[in-house]
Amino acid sequence: MMGGVHAQNAGGGHIATFTGVEAHSSMTHLGVSAIAFAGDFIHWLNELQVELAQRVRTDIDTVPGHTTINVGIAGGGTAVNILARECTLRWGYRTLPGDDAWEVQRRAEKYVAELLLPRMKAKHPDADIKLERRSFVPGLKPEENEEAAKLALQWTGGNRTYAVPYGTEAGIFRGHGIPTVICGPGDISQAHQPNEFVAKSQMDACDAFMAKMIGWAERQ
Repeated sequence: MMGGVHAQNAGGGHIATFTGVEAHSSMTHLGVSAIAFAGDFIHWLNELQVELAQRVRTDIDTVPGHTTINVGIAGGGTAVNILARECTLRWGYRTLPGDDAWEVQRRAEKYVAELLLPRMKAKHPDADIKLERRSFVPGLKPEENEEAAKLALQWTGGNRTYAVPYGTEAGIFRGHGIPTVICGPGDISQAHQPNEFVAKSQMDACDAFMAKMIGWAERQ
């Protein structure tokens, strides 16, 4: 919405692949359902989310003010009467700037290695679980971006900066020592929705912002 954003969440994207052993559903003692153990992992993530939701931060205006976890895609199995040989979960998390960005991944790896995988292998030694991190977005701390934030407020006409719960490449730039602020047209609540759009008034405001930025650069 063309506001000056000086802080963003960190985030990790992950794939969890569960490999079971196929058997007829009338003979469950002979196999291992990958879907059943994937379900246990989802339940564990949900319980972890409940725990982390109790750690609400009040020093930053991100909404919600705590780490969030989501399983976005789950798939596996071949038939109703066969224990699933494979199930894949695509899941991720977002942590507030300044929080431990690796806690969720670390705890997931520990849970799988020490508790879930041994239970799975106890049913059949060929069973397995593979956890893979496929992406990571560094967070952006508010106190690191005062120079960029002041300029953005001049060009937007705003009177305050704020934090957002999503991630952008801003954390990468900041990681290379570049003062960074996020500013752009459109509302995140309209993103990833049917008929996603950006209002023309937002594009006009962006054009005005770019013109002021170019004018500033030409004077330097």
